[in-house]
Amino acid sequence: MSTTHPDIDVTDPNEPDYDPEPTDKTAEQISYDLKMPWPTNEVKSRQGPGGKQLSYIDARQVMHRLDKVLGPENWSDDYKSIDGKTCCTLSLYINGRWIAKSDGAGDTSIEGEKGGFSDSFKRAAVKWGIGRYLYRDGPLITPEQYKRGWKRPTSVAKTVIDEMGLQVDEDLANKYLHAINEAFEQKDHYGLIELWNELVKDNDMYTVVWSRLGSKLRTHVKKHDYFRLYVEEE
Repeated sequence: MSTTHPDIDVTDPNEPDYDPEPTDKTAEQISYDLKMPWPTNEVKSRQGPGGKQLSYIDARQVMHRLDKVLGPENWSDDYKSIDGKTCCTLSLYINGRWIAKSDGAGDTSIEGEKGGFSDSFKRAAVKWGIGRYLYRDGPLITPEQYKRGWKRPTSVAKTVIDEMGLQVDEDLANKYLHAINEAFEQKDHYGLIELWNELVKDNDMYTVVWSRLGSKLRTHVKKHDYFRLYVEEE
């Protein structure tokens, strides 16, 4: 039996006033599905500063992705005006609780305030990984390439690095690896949390370092849900 919910003015994005029907997907599956690239023919482009071509998706595509992955009742968007900018809080219902991420944008020259709502919504979605790959230079990764990488979990990050041409400071990457491995060997749980929260602020660095961690350490990170710890702190 399906359940429908009316549009709700959410005053507290962490506590919408209805109980959604939880999805059967794990947090990891949800993250993977949200980050799925769009077919290249569905990605739009426009000319940016200096004549650079910028790739983008529109707000309706983001809404459709959220509906498809979570179900319409399992996500909520809320807007506030802060210092003349529109701030969107995008809340997702995952593992029986609401988790929120926010970002903001100013009014656009074409659509004014409406453009500000749309841009802030898309920016908040990027914090969930939706369309984040579009901000990187180089050829767009396709859904097929993304899926091929996922079929080999131990080499997903390496596959993505090769296909997207990620480049990071190797000295810094090695420092992260040494510190994380040392904290793991010493069973320094809080040290690992601190290192992880710092690492995930740089998505490219996180991707590279994650690809070089041993399987036992990756299992430890997932077991103790360091991903969730970072999301909650945001």
